[in-house]
Amino acid sequence: MSVADDPHRLPVHPEQNHHPFRAIRDFGIHSVVGTSLFAVIATPAVGCDFAVKWLAQQQVSAYVIYGLNGAEAALFACDLTLFVTFLVRTSIRHARRL
Repeated sequence: MSVADDPHRLPVHPEQNHHPFRAIRDFGIHSVVGTSLFAVIATPAVGCDFAVKWLAQQQVSAYVIYGLNGAEAALFACDLTLFVTFLVRTSIRHARRL
């Protein structure tokens, strides 16, 4: 029986044979893409902020202004929370590959 056919042999994870710089490169790529997605999703929150300020100058009711401020804050808070979670999980996953 060959070593490859041994049922007691632990399987080798395919990423164990990769160079550690690959993990660093992959982390960099994931970080850039994740940051770009954060910026894309945060842009409507910034746009909403500008719109709220403009609408406030136009004497729009306070109820509408508070609602838009709440939507802006919720969108940005959700985006920021998911971004930080993404960075932490990606950091841990790639640190394990080093």
